[in-house]
Amino acid sequence: MNTPGLSGPFVGRTEHLATFGRALADRRCRGMVISGRTGLGKSRLAEECLAAARRDGAAVATVLASEAAGAVPLAALAHLLPADLEMSDPVAGFAGVGEWLSGRGVATGRKLVVLVDDLPLLDAASVMLIRQLMDAGQIWLLGTMRSTQRLSALVETLCEDDAVWRVELPELSGAEVEELLVSLLGGTVSHRTLNRLRDVCGGNPLFLRELVTGAMARGALARDGEVWELADGAVPRTARLTELITARLPVADGEARRALELLALCEPLSVADVEQTTPGPVIADLERSGVIRVVQDERRLMVTLAHPLYGEVLRAGITQGRKAAMLLAHADRIASLGSRRRHDTLRIASWRLAATGTADPGLLTRAAALALHAHDNVQAGRLLRAIPAGHHTFTTQVMLGDALFQLSDFAGARAAYTAADALAETEQDVLTLTLKLVYYLLLGEDAIEQAFEVGDAALARVTSDDGRRLLRHIEGAARVVTRDPRAAMALLADVEEDHREASNKVVWVVGAGLKAHGLAVLGRATEALAWAERAYRGHNELDDQIPYLHPAVQLTCLTRALCLSGRIAEAREVGRAGYTALVTSGTLDFTQIWVALGLARAEWHAGRPADARAIYAEALALARSNGHTKPLRSIFSGLAACAAVQGDRDAAMRAVSEAEEQVSGDQLYLEHLGFAWTHAMNGRPEAAHAWLAEAAARARAAGELAEEGLLLIELARLGGAKAAAPRLDELAGVTDCPLVQAGTTMTTGLTSGDPVLLLTAATELGEMGADLMAAEAAAAAAGLWRRAGQERRATAAANRSAGWRARCQHAATPLLPAAAPAAALSDRELEIALLATRRITSREIAQTLQLSVRTVNNHLQHVYAKLGVSTRGGLIAALGRDAR
Repeated sequence: MNTPGLSGPFVGRTEHLATFGRALADRRCRGMVISGRTGLGKSRLAEECLAAARRDGAAVATVLASEAAGAVPLAALAHLLPADLEMSDPVAGFAGVGEWLSGRGVATGRKLVVLVDDLPLLDAASVMLIRQLMDAGQIWLLGTMRSTQRLSALVETLCEDDAVWRVELPELSGAEVEELLVSLLGGTVSHRTLNRLRDVCGGNPLFLRELVTGAMARGALARDGEVWELADGAVPRTARLTELITARLPVADGEARRALELLALCEPLSVADVEQTTPGPVIADLERSGVIRVVQDERRLMVTLAHPLYGEVLRAGITQGRKAAMLLAHADRIASLGSRRRHDTLRIASWRLAATGTADPGLLTRAAALALHAHDNVQAGRLLRAIPAGHHTFTTQVMLGDALFQLSDFAGARAAYTAADALAETEQDVLTLTLKLVYYLLLGEDAIEQAFEVGDAALARVTSDDGRRLLRHIEGAARVVTRDPRAAMALLADVEEDHREASNKVVWVVGAGLKAHGLAVLGRATEALAWAERAYRGHNELDDQIPYLHPAVQLTCLTRALCLSGRIAEAREVGRAGYTALVTSGTLDFTQIWVALGLARAEWHAGRPADARAIYAEALALARSNGHTKPLRSIFSGLAACAAVQGDRDAAMRAVSEAEEQVSGDQLYLEHLGFAWTHAMNGRPEAAHAWLAEAAARARAAGELAEEGLLLIELARLGGAKAAAPRLDELAGVTDCPLVQAGTTMTTGLTSGDPVLLLTAATELGEMGADLMAAEAAAAAAGLWRRAGQERRATAAANRSAGWRARCQHAATPLLPAAAPAAALSDRELEIALLATRRITSREIAQTLQLSVRTVNNHLQHVYAKLGVSTRGGLIAALGRDAR
């Protein structure tokens, strides 16, 4: 693709286009002025408005105001004026312009809409002429202006007229930024990249285009085959963007400039803090000019720069010596006031560290604790590494290990935990460190034997009964991760249901969350869901005591339990909300990867291969950027399965090839999906069956009954229903998983050739939100009825299948072709059918559409025949939920 330029697509602003339409249609309105900050697209919106006016039959003209043209009276309007215009008598001359316009016919029977871009730059004579023509109804004004532009008295009178509508253009919303990015880049953009660019551009479309241009030119923004991803580090700017921003900032080395530089280094600051060095009138002037913002934050007024990029440009112009002096001076001012606010400690430590490279160890420790509480692991790591040698304690080394572990700096985390071990003194210290090391070794280094050796070694240092019980909980959590759920549940049996009763909150949070995971894979969905909700709720309440681990980590277990419980739509909602919260919070740790995997798995169960594929791609980018290899096999396999279902053979084969290079993890179901679906896509069903059967056998041996059931259902979907059915019947009786049970009903229907049973399964799966499987079951039922010669039933089942399939993002699976395409309804038939689903009579439909009752009934009969139904109730079942 070409590097995006300033002529990018027009997105959003539909509300403002609609406002223009209403204004143009209002007889009392004589014009509309669009105002907004630089770069928000005022001129672009005005052009779209002008195009809309032209489509509606209006005559249009454009006036480009400028400082140069403003120096000569009427110069900007010269192309609209008669060549022989005589202005020695302005009154007569203005009247002549109106007569000339009328004589040309441009204002006869049609409005003449005149766009004046940069309205305040017009000279006084032009403003007066435009006002006279507006008052006479000979032109309709469409103007643009910057919000902060100073207006002459004439222009101000024109803009403030009640007959001229004023529209203030806001920054683009998050959804509009995403729409613009996708249009510029021509593909899906990762959530993390979207969030970063949205934050930096501040919703300014011009700034966004320049950021994209700069990032692509420097290779910082690239597509890895699936999604566009922005590299870590500062977002590159273009020279033009820097010039645009610099032009808006005061250049003189005065009070205003110094205030802006202080904000660039230390924002946000309270008004009281800024007023210590800057007079109030200067602050007021900066706010009026649109360079800063003053907002209410609880009981205080806070000051920030009006745009994130202003800070970058300002900081680039401050020498290192001045920067250090300003930071230290402001840190001293805040400290002299007693560091009254919660985050003052963190900010003072950060400022002193940035200025001198060091700070008081106690201050650094307290500041790092606050950073960890905010899940800012980057900041916490920076502060803790700055503590001088010899001043570290057990607590600071553990904190450092936690921050580095979350950032996937495994070597640094291991060194910090080792240093903490030498400083451990109490039994609680040993328990805390044992949990951290076991967790780190399993998820960071995938060193299973070493993890259990650490637990065994702790037994020699922990002698109390409660301490040894907590060590059993740590071992139980480890056995869940190492795929030994039955042993894990025995070890975790006495974990307290209420976290307030737990003697060690950190061990409880990890134990409760992984107990939910273990119960889920064992097929005990009801218990798993209860524990997952309990763990998430408790973790949120204990967040200040467990700063290194974000509560969203519990959502991986919660989404899985919700899916197994047949609440797939809720699982998707929970997973997406949690993942979005992690991304927007700026949390940089591997928690994002695992939450993304849980969300992608829920999207797969829902039958949304495109959405699942996009999330898998983001998880892949995160794993690669963090050097986190453990989930790679699951990610690549998931990508392959989604690509195969979408018919993207090349992408599926690439992903499978990558998956083969990765070591196995702890998710048998995910790790085998891609191989099986890719084999099926390539016409090798026997190979697909072998992959799934072998994985199911391994799951059975490990006691992972839910995973086994899901693998067998995939086997049935790919043509192996007879092989899967006997074991699925057994699992349906020993597991508590509605999703597995509905899949078992579908499999039984496939093996017995029972279309009624298949439709029952389709209904259950559809109600769960498993749309693709529901479509497959209904399609199979349609095929069976068609072969039996029951065409009406076959058509009805095919239409139900089509309704579910419509939500599945063009997925293609082996079972779907069994449903022949349903006969299409005409527009009139669909209109009548939709009214009929509301249970109103044919007479009422006829009155609504101004048709005869006979015509309505004839159309309904055609609809019934096409949809394979015979009653209004059947019509609702076939069309109601999907069509409305």
